[in-house]
Amino acid sequence: MKKNYIIIVIIVIIISAAAGSLLYWGRKAVQKPASQEPLKIAANVWPGYAYIFVAQEKGMFEKNGVGIEISLFKNYSDSYKLYSSGQADGIIEVFSDVVLHNIENKPTKAVYAIDYSDEGDAIIGQSDLNYPQGLIGKKIGIDSFNSFSHLFVATILKQANIKASEVELVEVPAHEVLNALESGKIDIGHTWEPDKSMALARGYKQFDKAGNYPGLIIDVLSFSPDVIQNREADVQAVVKSLLEAKIFLDNNPSEAIAIMAKAENMSEADMQNGLDGVYLLDKRDNQTAFSYSIGFESLHGTFRAINDFFREVGITDKILDSTDYIDPRFIRRLQ
Repeated sequence: MKKNYIIIVIIVIIISAAAGSLLYWGRKAVQKPASQEPLKIAANVWPGYAYIFVAQEKGMFEKNGVGIEISLFKNYSDSYKLYSSGQADGIIEVFSDVVLHNIENKPTKAVYAIDYSDEGDAIIGQSDLNYPQGLIGKKIGIDSFNSFSHLFVATILKQANIKASEVELVEVPAHEVLNALESGKIDIGHTWEPDKSMALARGYKQFDKAGNYPGLIIDVLSFSPDVIQNREADVQAVVKSLLEAKIFLDNNPSEAIAIMAKAENMSEADMQNGLDGVYLLDKRDNQTAFSYSIGFESLHGTFRAINDFFREVGITDKILDSTDYIDPRFIRRLQ
């Protein structure tokens, strides 16, 4: 009798264990998949898109279900190189560089328009320079060749009827322009905040600005098509979070600017000066930017000028299709 009782107990234990095992595996099967690696985004110090740190600090990315790892660089060219080398999933960059990435066999698409420059991007030089005709024979600093900085200066020269062969373009990172002016390496150069204000405080003069060429320099968030395809929900969450951060900045400027200044290691005054020099696009602006138009208010319109520039400098001989570089789905979903 005792033996039979022991056998019954063993059978009950086995059945219970099996049932527990089935219950465990059943729960495991319906559990949410383990969270993916954070999306790695490359960026450089620039007030226009510093509100990405507001989204990070205020938990907006986390709330919307996406992890973000931001690699911040002082020099724009360094963030460009990180993304180009495949060490970042996405990048905040000037739209012209989205086109350049693709020409350089790094497929990339813009998914969100952040800001366009007005006073933010400036041409700084000696106050006695006769501008623009006095540029002939001068050394002009650009952030890098074939970049948006090169495009900006080339547009200025074109409007002044000055040939590229009549000046000397010198590659100088924007944050080194002041030192290059002081040392005589260049006579005039393209830079932005906070170096623009530093140069003006030293007695240099601002001769031109991006706002004189509206929409030419527009910053976007972009990703590779593989990331867009494989992590579409995460990309959507990033776009949603950035728009929420923009609204927070509008409604809580003091708190937001403090967060942004700390993240980019600049004073709140410099951050405010930087913001004063740009126009931050909201949801409606983005809907316009991602709609088809020939004007600079649309990325498609800006694209035409970029394509013309790259053809002129010999980067490509093709008339490119703007739809290959712009992905409107993430903005359209927010309508």
